[in-house]
Amino acid sequence: MSKEMIEEYNCENEKPEFKKYEPITEEKFRKIIKSEFKINPEKIIELWIKRLNNSLENISKKTNSEYSKAINDDGEERDSVLLNKDGTTRMNAFNKGEAGPYRKEDKSDKEYIKYLEKEWEEKEGWSEEKKEKNFGELWEKAKTIILNKIIGSKFIVARASKYDNYKNGVDNVIVDEGNIAGAFDEVSAEEGTRKEAEKSEKVEEKNKEGGATIKYGITVNREKQIIKKEVNNVPVFYLRLSGKELVKTLNEMDYESKEPSKVELNVFDNLIDSLKEQLEELKSRNLSENENKEGVKTMMANAEKFEVSLGKIEKLREKFNANK
Repeated sequence: MSKEMIEEYNCENEKPEFKKYEPITEEKFRKIIKSEFKINPEKIIELWIKRLNNSLENISKKTNSEYSKAINDDGEERDSVLLNKDGTTRMNAFNKGEAGPYRKEDKSDKEYIKYLEKEWEEKEGWSEEKKEKNFGELWEKAKTIILNKIIGSKFIVARASKYDNYKNGVDNVIVDEGNIAGAFDEVSAEEGTRKEAEKSEKVEEKNKEGGATIKYGITVNREKQIIKKEVNNVPVFYLRLSGKELVKTLNEMDYESKEPSKVELNVFDNLIDSLKEQLEELKSRNLSENENKEGVKTMMANAEKFEVSLGKIEKLREKFNANK
């Protein structure tokens, strides 16, 4: 949040000291905000949402403009709009009319989404408004913006479709030329907490089964034409951020600039360090004993491709140091 945005709500500290606290929950996330800014947390969250949504809409427009052509299995090129304005993969883009692979599948998938959301509403009071204010949703949006600022010139960074988020546990994908480089399952937790351990175990189990399936998956060729298809055996990684770090990031992001701010670069560096660490752990594990040996073998081959992509990503990051 900019200085002007903070002053709008008479915040006492322009650069608050962030204190150590317990693992994040919705209640604790708001307590952190209330403690640091001395105002109604919902007001600041609403401002963050507005800024995040504006940034994502600009990113989606840019991506849709650069990758406006899709090509089907028969080599036919069609106009296509790949992303929704919130940065999520647009499911309708996978219909035959937009060079997609599906005729009716997306209808049943949308019914599946409605069924889940209705169930969550009845059991947990779920709503779109509550979801938008959820700290996990805020982190997912912030992460998408940060990644796009730093590597968006060479990679497509998109939020997964709702279906792949709900069904396959994937919230972000990074697309390198020719393949999906990696898929991410967010976690908002302190390092070393139970929640991080649970997420780590969940991701590990998914990779033991041969990685993630992304039904609404995309690849891109050298001509920047999008190829839409189901992508299997994608290695999955988790990207943690504590509530303390999330509040600091949302507060200090530069929502207007196309260049990353200091806090955004720091978050990115931590993400890359975490990915490198997880990749090394993945390579060192003996996953060959799993029943799905072929799936695991393909996933590990894709992990090696991701390692190459990670090298490209690090080089893109270096240019920001060179520009200092």
